[in-house]
Amino acid sequence: MYCTSLISRYPVVAMGILRWLEYLALEPSFFKVASDSYIIYLILLDEIASHHKLQHPAILNLLTLLFEASYPELGAEEQLELRRITVDRMVHLLSCGYAIQVTNYMCQCSERDNMDTSVIRHFVQQVLGIITPPFSHEFANAFLPLLRNEEIMQPLRSTSGNDDDETIEMFI
Repeated sequence: MYCTSLISRYPVVAMGILRWLEYLALEPSFFKVASDSYIIYLILLDEIASHHKLQHPAILNLLTLLFEASYPELGAEEQLELRRITVDRMVHLLSCGYAIQVTNYMCQCSERDNMDTSVIRHFVQQVLGIITPPFSHEFANAFLPLLRNEEIMQPLRSTSGNDDDETIEMFI
């Protein structure tokens, strides 16, 4: 695809697309019109994250805006699905080297009373699926509060396979 080639080669093009996505996402009617193609726009963020480390803070900023936004025109299930898709993009950003910042943000979200625990659990489950030892001390300290949160972890312990249990044990 020509667009992804431009994104990977030119940081200025990537930043332009990032700002365009920010403009689109903050438009109140965006999800009413483009709810089916939302994932396509976010895949562009994955491309930017994969190729331009200096743009990671701007990507996380956009993802947090999307994650925290409320879209009253959408139903509760659709909003939850949008948050999960956004969390998947955060996990990709984490895998591109922005692990501490993404994990710290999700820890802050887990401490909020109005945050759906299933979304945080989805984050933990996705991260456990991609990480392997050795873990940096800083990452382990950032991720450990999520693993110690019983509200998040109890459903995972009862349904996870052995691989996730072993990863959890390494942290705890």
